[in-house]
Amino acid sequence: MPTKHGIRKRNQAEYVVHRYRLFDKVQYQNNEYFIFGRRKTGYFDMRTLTGVKVKNGSISCKKLKLLEKSKKYLTETRLQTT
Repeated sequence: MPTKHGIRKRNQAEYVVHRYRLFDKVQYQNNEYFIFGRRKTGYFDMRTLTGVKVKNGSISCKKLKLLEKSKKYLTETRLQTT
């Protein structure tokens, strides 16, 4: 419900949700992903750097393992097969 004077409250999650924040590198089912969106309920939008979503992108924080906190640059390890 809007407040007085036509100003709506921002529907935005906090900076840190369940000890995770945007662009943290996490492990889910033995694969590395990045958090691209967070929800107050503890579910996260997870993708690879190429933009491929994981299972519609909505994964619970209980199934994640933190690998690395976000820094200035996003890095992803890729293995070359020959």
